[in-house]
Amino acid sequence: MSKNGTVVFEIKVTPQEKPLRSIREAVGQLYEYRYFGVVQQESFLCLVTPHKPPEDILRYLENDRQIGILWKHDGDFQGDVWAREQLNRKGYKFLANPKR
Repeated sequence: MSKNGTVVFEIKVTPQEKPLRSIREAVGQLYEYRYFGVVQQESFLCLVTPHKPPEDILRYLENDRQIGILWKHDGDFQGDVWAREQLNRKGYKFLANPKR
């Protein structure tokens, strides 16, 4: 990932109890943006949801799909360590203190 690459945020309303359907839709949309040239190939892809998803979904998005994820928490955004590190490299310093 280049230091100057774009960050693409896909924002989804996901039910806390069953987030998988919305997350699948977001993954498809993010990859379509890249495939059809809407965004640069080296763009960092990031999903934003209202709730923290289960750990297995976090691991899938980050490890398998290389997609970061952020969620709302106490009026702010939180994210897993990997996503926050990627965003910090892009200059998003509001994510400087990772929490799990």
